[in-house]
Amino acid sequence: MNRARARLGADEQAWNRVLRKRSWRSVTATVLWLLVLASAVLGMITADASADTLLVSGMRAVGRVAEVTDPRRGTPTMTVDYQVGVTPRRAVVNRDSGVAYQVGDLVWVYYDPIDPQRVRTAEERNHSDALKWGLICPALVALVFGPWSAPLPDPRPPDVNSGKRPEVRQELPSQPRNPGSTLAR
Repeated sequence: MNRARARLGADEQAWNRVLRKRSWRSVTATVLWLLVLASAVLGMITADASADTLLVSGMRAVGRVAEVTDPRRGTPTMTVDYQVGVTPRRAVVNRDSGVAYQVGDLVWVYYDPIDPQRVRTAEERNHSDALKWGLICPALVALVFGPWSAPLPDPRPPDVNSGKRPEVRQELPSQPRNPGSTLAR
């Protein structure tokens, strides 16, 4: 009887270890999933704030639209010519506002005085495609695969002696269940 109780206690302790390990794996996967999503959202907010600071702290110049491209695939862009002091500059601006520009249109160009190639217009934020997709792709992967990253629990407790899952087999009993039966004789 004591052996049976000891065996039952050992099985329960082994099963508790397995459940504890699985719960920590699930918590870790959930925390990592939330970190990827939070970093993507924070990255997009930071990119928007960075573009908006050019409106406040950037230098303003009059620019002329030199070229407008509307590709079938990809981001529509426009090339803007502007001057920084006496130096002429040219920058490509990603268009995402929906405004239809024509070659020769005058636009306000806001540029960073430290890095004059970092520009935006009053209407266009000029986010980099690499930045957008670098933030969006990990978030999409986390949304799609994150919930399934934690392993599903196996309802069978492990075998204490071997550490492996027991095989489920149907065995015929060596003795009949009814000891008074004629089959036992």
